[in-house]
Amino acid sequence: MIPRESNEIVRVANPYPIWILLTLVFLVLAVISFTVTTEDAYISFRYAENLADGHGLVFNEGGEVVEGYSNPTWVFLLTILSGLGLNTIIAGRCLGLLFGSLTILELILILRLLSPARIGRGVMVAIAVLTAPYYLFWSQTGLENGLFIYLIVIGMRLALQEDIDPKRFGWSSIAYLLLALTRPEGIMYFVIIGAWKLVKLTKNNGLNDIKRLLIWSAIVIIPFIIFLIWRYVTFGDLVPNTFFAKVNNGRMWALGAGTRYLLGYFTHAFWAPILIPVVVWLARFRKPLDPTAGRLILAAAAQGIALILFVLYVGGDIHPNDRFGVPLVIFGSLIAFALIPDIAKIPWWKGIATWTILAFVILNLGYSFPPAYGITPPISRPPNFLTANISGLLAGRKTAPEIIGRFASPPIDALEYVGRDLHDNPEVNGLLAAEQCGKIPYYYDQPVIDLLGLNDRELAHIIHSVSTWDLYAEAVFEHMPGNWVMVYRNGHFISKYYIENTVLSQPFRNRWELDAIYHFDYYFIDNSGIEHRFDIELIRYVPISHDLLVPLDENEHAWLTENIPIDMNPDALSDEVEAFRLANENDPEKVINFRIDLN
Repeated sequence: MIPRESNEIVRVANPYPIWILLTLVFLVLAVISFTVTTEDAYISFRYAENLADGHGLVFNEGGEVVEGYSNPTWVFLLTILSGLGLNTIIAGRCLGLLFGSLTILELILILRLLSPARIGRGVMVAIAVLTAPYYLFWSQTGLENGLFIYLIVIGMRLALQEDIDPKRFGWSSIAYLLLALTRPEGIMYFVIIGAWKLVKLTKNNGLNDIKRLLIWSAIVIIPFIIFLIWRYVTFGDLVPNTFFAKVNNGRMWALGAGTRYLLGYFTHAFWAPILIPVVVWLARFRKPLDPTAGRLILAAAAQGIALILFVLYVGGDIHPNDRFGVPLVIFGSLIAFALIPDIAKIPWWKGIATWTILAFVILNLGYSFPPAYGITPPISRPPNFLTANISGLLAGRKTAPEIIGRFASPPIDALEYVGRDLHDNPEVNGLLAAEQCGKIPYYYDQPVIDLLGLNDRELAHIIHSVSTWDLYAEAVFEHMPGNWVMVYRNGHFISKYYIENTVLSQPFRNRWELDAIYHFDYYFIDNSGIEHRFDIELIRYVPISHDLLVPLDENEHAWLTENIPIDMNPDALSDEVEAFRLANENDPEKVINFRIDLN
């Protein structure tokens, strides 16, 4: 029994049995929508294992202390689990699923605040979210997304409870403090909810209310400032090194990239377009909003808008399945179902709510990337395993043990294969320069320098400031890595300007030579049983002679300043790779072909 603002006493609905049932559904769908652990998770794994083993917060054992991760809370959680002797990869995936399940509970609890005696709308929001492939994907990839989304949702629920009963202690501040420590943009949610609280305070500015808001703010601000001081003293910057390595190349806004990212998200999250007409229609034909529902919608909408602005600022994210878009699933679903009145009171609305959730589920389960329509997917948008595997089960192309087996023991993908191959190759040792710094370094298990500057402050700042490429080349050559591995696609490297100029430069050609091509063919069977293929390649350079790994001389420094290799011969890299492929196509140690069946 809890009091409401109207002083009405109502019986509180018990959400836990249905939460347990929905968790089982969530876990089954997660297994069916098998994914491999994502690339960047291995950066966190490497830091966590080094810290647990007593080497400190370093990417390379004995190396420079650089904040090459952007998720401190997650790294420390993984450190604890690694220190307990658990497998970091498995622990990371399981921890993500745990927080994914807890988020489902929190969604039910949030909507129950609108109707304490019933949990129908909360269950519908939970179903809409847990069947969304984006949510399933990012709950189990080993990154901090499950934790981050859980903190967003529990923060909203606690803040709403504090809104209903202002005398409650501001426990939501703890959630927003952890959000601020988990990812750099986490502090944004604290600012938004703080402003949300302030809006109500302007209507009721009692002294006690002001004190509560000040205490609530101080619980976040003071520890966060202490954390920033520690970060600056430890790493030399107020933001993670990943900000310089990845965000914007020094531009203030990345509107073009951010817009493409958002359009890609909304066109692939097929349920999203129905939110606008559903919300408009429901808002037009229903009675005035309950004040608590209105406050919830305001909080969700404000956070969603802020997230969209953040994506436009940073330009989105390089990961597939639109990681930054996942909270929009939460905010959009909360808004849609908060607009639906108490479904148990009005049969007409109950029917609308039922059909709405049915539409969500159908669109979620029918959600698919282009392979379902006979189009080969680009590498940045992998296929939807959930839909394809359900179709495969129903059609008899797959068995449950096969799917469970692939979830429990995922097949080796391209980057893991290269990392393991480098580790097992007696001729490859010492410092490696890599363009992908997750799985390759993790399995190579020797010192690695990230060519985007993830674990090197100088490189990160050069890239971030859009400096001339010769400064970048000189900074990389200072390390004189023994080996180089880069992703090669359609005649170029992924990070074309800096890395390609460096590899085509005269100093590079004096010291390193092309030694191997890794060619990977990915195969995916879509909803209709049609097989699709897409490929990816990595190329490896080794020293012509280790005696030649010496500092640049004055003439080489001058050459870097005076020449732009791409402009001199834009086809040079393609010509070199294809000539090497033709000359070594029958040597399995030089041209390495590997097939990967995604599902």
